[in-house]
Amino acid sequence: MQRKKIELYRTRSFSEKLSATFDYLSENGRLLFKFLLYLILPVSIVQALGMNTFMEYSLKGAINEDVYSQTGELFSLIAGYSVFMLMACIGSLVCSSLVYGLMRLYNERAERLEGLTLGSFRPYLLRGMKRSFILGLVVTVLISVFVLVLVLLSVAAGSDSGIAAVLVLCFIALIVCLIPLSLSLPAYIVEDITVMQAMSKAFRLGFKTWGGIFAVILVMYIVVSVISGASAMPWYIMMIARSVFLVSDTADSAGFAASPVYTIIMYLLAVVQAFGMYVGYVFMYTGIGIQYGHAADKIDGMSVERDVDNFERLSDNNIDDSEHFKY
Repeated sequence: MQRKKIELYRTRSFSEKLSATFDYLSENGRLLFKFLLYLILPVSIVQALGMNTFMEYSLKGAINEDVYSQTGELFSLIAGYSVFMLMACIGSLVCSSLVYGLMRLYNERAERLEGLTLGSFRPYLLRGMKRSFILGLVVTVLISVFVLVLVLLSVAAGSDSGIAAVLVLCFIALIVCLIPLSLSLPAYIVEDITVMQAMSKAFRLGFKTWGGIFAVILVMYIVVSVISGASAMPWYIMMIARSVFLVSDTADSAGFAASPVYTIIMYLLAVVQAFGMYVGYVFMYTGIGIQYGHAADKIDGMSVERDVDNFERLSDNNIDDSEHFKY
């Protein structure tokens, strides 16, 4: 017996939102994991290389500060960090586009995600990546300008306690505004609207459902932490052991920590860590998507509007059929 379809635009209680999130992931988990392997695993492979390179030279610098006086060592440190951050940004773009692109198709298709292939999904993925990049760029610029203005005001104010208190309140307001702003990503990818319309809609819906968004993000953050922590624990253990071996007085321990076998094992565990992090992100993005559907239905009545559109489309089809059989 087929499960009841999980409607995106539906007003739900907090427990129903969590239940809908996990039911959606349970129903589409196999397809999501397959697409994650195709799209995210290559990113994780490169990201793990950058992360291990960065950590290796950071560890060398912690043991011997003179290492950074060598141009090659410093360049390797910067290159490793740059690769890691670049792949993390690309992975986030791909992961969010994957989740919300599939959520849009699931909501629109009568057959849900059944029979969907990566080739047929590619246009939605590319559209989502483009929109995620544009939204991320706009948000980054706006936040950077806001923070820069606050810093300049802080420097100009000096020791004025009154202005300092205002600046603290501004930073708190920024954090408060980031909660509803999280709805802008599903709004921009799922809906056919502009980036400014998505941000405006996110603020309009988000401030009216601020508590629900915060609660969902908090629970999903715990889930992400558990998944990411479980996937990262072996790598962290190996990294801690390597640092202990390298600072030990025995040559055998230091040689084992720097051996190719140990390096390969650490690299494979770094891949698992990176991939596990993106698996956790899937839960976060899905939960926020369900919360967006709840807010859109509660504030804008999206489910009613959708039912009216479907009724009008059905009526038009019936008229066309009657005209066809008239003669």
